[in-house]
Amino acid sequence: GLFASLGITQSLAVLATYDTMALMLMATAAYCAVRAATSTSFKWLLLLPALLLAANATKYASLLFDPVIISMAALLLRPASWRRVTQRAAVLASTTAVLLSVVALLAGTSYIKGILATTLARKSGNAGVPFGWSVATPMQVLLTSWDWIGLVACLGALALLVAAPFRRERRHVALLGLCVSAGLLVVLEYVHLRSLVSANKHEDFGAWFMCISAGYALARGAELARHWYGKLPFIAVAVAATAAVAVTYVAKPTGALDGSNVIIPQAQAMRPYLTSPGSRRFLLAGQQGALEIPYYLHINIPWSQVTNDNYIKYQVPGRPDTFIEGPAGFKAARSDE
Repeated sequence: GLFASLGITQSLAVLATYDTMALMLMATAAYCAVRAATSTSFKWLLLLPALLLAANATKYASLLFDPVIISMAALLLRPASWRRVTQRAAVLASTTAVLLSVVALLAGTSYIKGILATTLARKSGNAGVPFGWSVATPMQVLLTSWDWIGLVACLGALALLVAAPFRRERRHVALLGLCVSAGLLVVLEYVHLRSLVSANKHEDFGAWFMCISAGYALARGAELARHWYGKLPFIAVAVAATAAVAVTYVAKPTGALDGSNVIIPQAQAMRPYLTSPGSRRFLLAGQQGALEIPYYLHINIPWSQVTNDNYIKYQVPGRPDTFIEGPAGFKAARSDE
């Protein structure tokens, strides 16, 4: 309920892009981690690395959460000692790393360079510079994150306080701490990058884990109550807290297709031009309209011929593997049109 109430969750869901698919695969891998903890069958352990591979291939940034899910599978092991927990974590991490390495090598050098350029080797402060976007200060990143998931983060921290006095096994507290930490990984990464580019999408991945701890904080009181009537106050608090999160965050603008009521009329006005006969149609739109217009009108325009006024990668006519960026790309596009 907490996760579905977040505005960034609904924003990610309405787009239905590869981000949504990657989050689904990541959540399924976490489900396998939970099932593997008490199952006598090895099928859940075999599925876990494969699902992590699928999630990472769908969206490279999901690699950030592989250690979290692997640690989850180890911490939930029953019955277990710290030695067995460490062994399971090591085996799962090694298997996942080997799978990722083999697939990356098979994919080729260009694929590896793409992963490095877009995800693993991004330098601090320049994440959005190629697209003309400003650099964000660490405080701006923190305040924006608070606007998106602040109350859930507080509930996640509350889970640690609730769990510590009642749980004899430290691994449960460690598991809750793991989920809270996972929710902060994206925030810390964006503080490092000094950027807010696509932060709303990526933070939803971390929020999925944080909502696990937050849900525990709300449910623990009812779990401890011995009688049904003793559970009612805790249930009321949980429902009220979930409603408060929904009211606070569901209407938060996140930049995903915001202003579509303005874009759609613009798109309809451009339909005659975009659907006219000709092999070299080129769409150059201001602000955020360029990508949404072909989407709303269901017009099949090659990606190389759709751009906005922030960034251009122009395909040279007759040379499908040659592209021009920056001011020279705009000049070439205008000359061709």
